[in-house]
Amino acid sequence: MSVNKLISIKNPIINAIDLAGLDHNKHLPLFMTWAYEAEKEIGSYYQYERKWAILDICNGLAELPDNCIKVEGAILGSHSENVGSIFSKVFSNPIVQLSQSTSNTFLIVDSASSETTTGAGIIPYGYQNNKIIFEVNPKQGKVTIEFIGYAVDCDGFMKVGENHIEAITSHILYKHFLRQKDMKMVQWYYNQWDRLCAHSRALDSQLTETEREEIARLWHDPYSGRGLFVGMNINNTYGRFSY
Repeated sequence: MSVNKLISIKNPIINAIDLAGLDHNKHLPLFMTWAYEAEKEIGSYYQYERKWAILDICNGLAELPDNCIKVEGAILGSHSENVGSIFSKVFSNPIVQLSQSTSNTFLIVDSASSETTTGAGIIPYGYQNNKIIFEVNPKQGKVTIEFIGYAVDCDGFMKVGENHIEAITSHILYKHFLRQKDMKMVQWYYNQWDRLCAHSRALDSQLTETEREEIARLWHDPYSGRGLFVGMNINNTYGRFSY
């Protein structure tokens, strides 16, 4: 079973540079681009983190963070303290949930300081070119978002699953030898990349220990698990008595 430990994407880049016998400083920027391409091709839900950010609104536009994958919610205004609890409180409101389910045109206008009251309103908006685009220019100059994004290290480089290292290294070397027109090595590393990419996805899809325990608990729960299923389907009576 895979424990999806995240490490910096610089690790497979350094591996590829060392295997090719190249200069680190000269080839790092290009190899970094190829490494990002490989990681996006592999794809892994486990490398995402829930984050919050305060964005500036300029002419009805708010630039999203570069590592943003999906915006889960937005509250107009700047909210830096207890931001997680604010989103949890606001978006658990049934009115907010209803508005979210019907269209993509709901933003909380503001979150009041009181624990019991929250001001809310409808502002049409959409996403384009990594920006939030408001159809009307809000009076507030800030918007706080909750989003899912790539995990990054202390230098701002993407973090990747430890089980992706060999696949990313092979992809980088495949691109490097393609650039060198060495077709024999291109074919070798392309085959390695193709195999290791699929293997990385397979490891990512394995259940974690927490997920296994949750499935086992549900399976053995007498009110929802195997016992209930057997009781309802014995003799095709679905738990009813025959007279």
